[in-house]
Order: sequence, then C-alpha cells, then structure tokens
Amino acid sequence: MQAFNGYFQLGNYPCRSAQLVGIIVGVQEQEKRTVYTMDDGTGVIECIRRHNLVSDDGPGMGDTAKCAGRIVETPWNERRLEADSIETLRDPTEEPRHWLQVSELHRTLYHQPFVMPSLPREVSTPKRAKGLCDVPTTDSSVADRSEASSPLKSSLALRHPSKLRSKQLTAETFLVYMKACLMVACEGSAVPESKSFEDPLATPTRAPAYDQDATPKAYVVPSSPSRYVPRYGGRATGKCVARTAMHAEPSGMAVSSLRRVEPLSILARRIVKAEARRRGKQHDAGEKAGSDQLKSSKSKRDNEAQKAKRLFSWALRKLRQEGSIVLGVMPARALVDVDINLSSLWKSQALDGGSILSSATSVDLSHGSNSPPLSPPLINEETYLPVTPSLLSLHVLEAFKHCMRKKGKKKGVSASDILSRMKLDERWEYLGVWHIDETLQCLEGEERVCQMGGEEWALI
Repeated sequence: MQAFNGYFQLGNYPCRSAQLVGIIVGVQEQEKRTVYTMDDGTGVIECIRRHNLVSDDGPGMGDTAKCAGRIVETPWNERRLEADSIETLRDPTEEPRHWLQVSELHRTLYHQPFVMPSLPREVSTPKRAKGLCDVPTTDSSVADRSEASSPLKSSLALRHPSKLRSKQLTAETFLVYMKACLMVACEGSAVPESKSFEDPLATPTRAPAYDQDATPKAYVVPSSPSRYVPRYGGRATGKCVARTAMHAEPSGMAVSSLRRVEPLSILARRIVKAEARRRGKQHDAGEKAGSDQLKSSKSKRDNEAQKAKRLFSWALRKLRQEGSIVLGVMPARALVDVDINLSSLWKSQALDGGSILSSATSVDLSHGSNSPPLSPPLINEETYLPVTPSLLSLHVLEAFKHCMRKKGKKKGVSASDILSRMKLDERWEYLGVWHIDETLQCLEGEERVCQMGGEEWALI
C-alpha cells in the first residue's frame, strides 16, 4: 500500500483503518501500553494497545487474535497498528474465514472504481430559550437550569462566596475562586469554533476566488466515528487547535475587571475581615463614640479596600507562578462589555441550601454605596488567561516543528524538548511539563501527533 499523508491506497480505495486476524508471536509489556507482534500469514506487524482502553487481559503468546485499529507510519518508514480493540479468538476456523473474506473483498471491491459516499445531514436540535439567563428564577426552575449548565458544572461545584463559612475564608480559597472565574470568563470570550484558523504545519495554498452571486450553503459536520470521534478518552475533537490561532486567542481579564466581578469582590472583602478577626486587629464595637467613631469606620473601610486590592494582585501573581495562568496578548475588554455567567460554578439549591437569584454576573461599575470607589483601569493594563490545552496547542505545535528541524525528522521530540523551546519566551516561563503532556494527549486525540517509544512523540 502507498502512503499519502496518513492514508494508504488499497487498490482504488483509500484506507486508514484495518482489521487483522493472526497468531500472536510476541508480547512486550510497557508502562502505558502493550505491544503485540502479530503474524497474519503475509507478514509480521506490531499492534499497540493502550492500557486505558480495556481493563481485562489481552491475548498471550501463541493465541489467535483479532485486532482492529488505525494504521500509523513511523518516521523510520515502519507501519504499526494503533489498536482500538483486540480480542482472543477461540474458534480455530476464524482465521481461514477471515482469509476468504479478504480475498472476496479484493476481488469484488478494492479494484472497482471508488465512489465517494454521501455525508449524512446533520439533524438540528432545538436550542433552549436564552430568556432564562436574564430573568430571576424561582425555586421550581432551579432544577431545570442545573441540567443545562456548562461543562464546568459536573467537574467543579463551588459554594457561593456569600455562603462560605468563616473557616473557609482563606487566601487559598480565593485562589480557587479566582481561577474558576478566569476559566469561565475567558472560555466565554473565545472565538466561535466555526471560524477558520491558521495551521502552522499546513502547506500554504492559494485562496479560491469568492463568488458573490453564489448561494451560501450550510456546513455539515461529518459524523464518521473513525475520523471525528476522539480515540482515547472523552476529548472534544478539533477544539484543541481550532481555538488557538493567534488572531483567535480570547481576551484576558485584567485586575480592574476582576475586582468589579461581584462574587469575587464579596469574597475578597469577607476574607479580609475574617483575617482581621483572626489576628485580633478588629476593635470592639462601641469603644469610641461620636466623630472619632465615624472617622474610624471610614478609615477601616478604606483599609479593607486596599487589602482586598492587594489580595487580587497577590492571587494573580501566585496563579502565574504556579503555572495556572499566563499573560494575555489581546487587549482587555471594556468594563461595560464584560458579562460573566458564573451560575455553572455554584452548587444547586438542593446542595447549597439557598436560592439562586440570577444566572448572570455582570461587572459592577458602581460597586455599592457603602464601599469606597474603585480606582479606574490603567492604560495598557496586563491581562491574564488560564492555561488550557486549547490555549497551548498551536504554540506546542510550533515548538514541536522547530525541535524536529533541529533534531531531524526521524527522531522523536519529548515534552521536555518542547518545554525548553517554549520557555525561551518569558510568557511561558512558569509553564510545567505536565501542561505539555496534557496538550500532547489532547493533540493525540485529534490525531495530529502520536507517541513513539518511551517519552518521545512524532507528528502525523
């Protein structure tokens, strides 16, 4: 079979996956995968099965097995089979029946003219009305809205800052809420997935002429499971790279915007007061009277506002040093344009014991009458973005390409090599190797990279 950019020509038909039946002549156990050497009568090929696919034991030496998966060509011109499934066959007639079936396919199908199959039409599902996001909800509608919340709801459920207990009011708690708020805010400002992106590894091509008189057609997403369903795990295929072109990077959040998010502002003030009580710096009520008491109350509010501001700055600096956030390259959005839906972060009424009054959290420009006014935003204020695989994917691919040019195409690239290359930019100075590993796993699910022997990776 001739290879063409990940596909193989089998007669007149393009081939990407294969099903083999043969005898296992070798088994090699590794940390993350098992390599089976299979002899199907025409040759010997390695079948790689990852340990997270199935929990039971695979075939042993001398067993007849059936393996189905994707054909992968290594940089040294060898072919392997990335197994989607492998099972032991107990019937001794399975292998000769498989030979007869393959012979029949070669005779009746593979050498016939190839006909492009028609793509099934995408069935559109009705969307929920958006009016629920702007209307205060009652107790009866909380259960309905909890089912339609964002994906963060299932993995992260926080108590509303106004309902936290005194022992939970710590700086570490503020870090968790700050990071969750940045995740929701920056994911909401991302460019829609349907917009095009520039692939740094693609060959430049001439753009087709645009016909203004042509009738626009709706784009139909192909539904072939072998190409568009993640192979390992539940990752969303295609979202990793499509969201991270440099011109499509979401706008980050600045300190001035975060300080005006009401839940974070409430939490910061409560933490400052709780810390003051712990240290015994809060004066007893009624100690001073008259104008001295009013003056002391005003100065105390100003002092609390300054400490809350320092808490925001400390949290952003701490999150950046631990590699959870990075500096953004896009300018910050105007305060009036910031509208964050944080309802997916809070626990439901049944778990939290309270009612949810609103599903949207807008920036509070007035900041209340009892609190001192906030300082205006600075010009060219720094913005911050959470570190996610969707943010890193294109940068990882660019560093991957540079490392391959430096080491040679026949040699793999490790996550440490990619990290060393990316850390030449001070934006990624606090990035960890676990971020690169997570991004590579995401790109592997999109079939853009594949893992070689050991800790090295190769482009597909």
